[in-house]
Amino acid sequence: MLKTAQLLIACLALLACMCNAETTLFTAKYKGKHSGLSITSTRELTQKDDGSYEFFSKVKSTFASIEETSIFTLGDEPQRIMIPQSYQYERRILGASTREWINFDWENFVAHYERKGKPEKSREHKLVIGMLDVPLYQLQLQRDLIAGKTSLYYAFVKPHKIKSLAFKVEGEDTIHVSNKAYKAIKVARINTEDDKETFVWLIPELNYQIGKIVHVEEDGSSYRIDLTSYQSSEKLFDNFYKRPQNNTGHTTIESPFNE
Repeated sequence: MLKTAQLLIACLALLACMCNAETTLFTAKYKGKHSGLSITSTRELTQKDDGSYEFFSKVKSTFASIEETSIFTLGDEPQRIMIPQSYQYERRILGASTREWINFDWENFVAHYERKGKPEKSREHKLVIGMLDVPLYQLQLQRDLIAGKTSLYYAFVKPHKIKSLAFKVEGEDTIHVSNKAYKAIKVARINTEDDKETFVWLIPELNYQIGKIVHVEEDGSSYRIDLTSYQSSEKLFDNFYKRPQNNTGHTTIESPFNE
C-alpha cells in the first residue's frame, strides 16, 4: 500500500512538472568584438507555461555584461503581432550595476520607464499598436523575412524616446557557422539621420536565425558578432513562426569552440 501511494505521488509530481514546463524554442550563441574587446553573446526564446514568451539576451566581456529580458504575447490570427508586456535591462561594469524597466500598459496605451534608484529618470511614452521593445525588433525582422515581407520598418520604445529603424534587403551572401557554409540574406539599415552602419545576416536554413551582425558608429568604433552554435525546438515554427514549406523544424548546430 505504501509503495502504491509513493508511486502515485511520484506520478502526480511528474505530471505537475510536465504541465508547468517551459519550452525553449531556440538558443543561439555568438562570439565577437566590441571596440577591440572580445565578447560573447546569447539569445534565447522561451515559451512560458501561461502561453507568453520570454526573450533573453546577454552580452558579456571581461569587465562588463548586459542582460535584457523581454516578456511578450502574440496577438490574434492571422498576423499574430508581438505585444511587449515588460522589458528589463541590467548592466554590470566592474561590480557597479544599473537596472531599468519598461512596463507596457496596453489598456491605456502608455509605456512606463523606471530606473532603479533614479526616480527622477522616470518617463512615460505613448504607445501605438505594433510598437516593440529594444530586443524584439530583431525577432520581428526574422519573422518578417520568413513571411516574405520587404517592408522592414520597426518602432520600439527606448528609455527616453521612441526610436524607428528601417532595413532593406541587399541580397544573398555566404557565411560560415561551425565550419559549415550557409546561404544568408543580408539586410542593411537605411540611414536617414546619421552615418551609422548596421548589417545583419540571417540564415534561412537555421530558421532565419541571425548569423552575423556588423555595426559601425559614426566615430568609427565597431561591433561584430558571429553565430557559433544554434539549437531550436520543433515547436519553434508551430508556436512562434509560421512554418514555410519544406522546413524540417528541429535544428542543432554544435559549436567548434569551447563555450
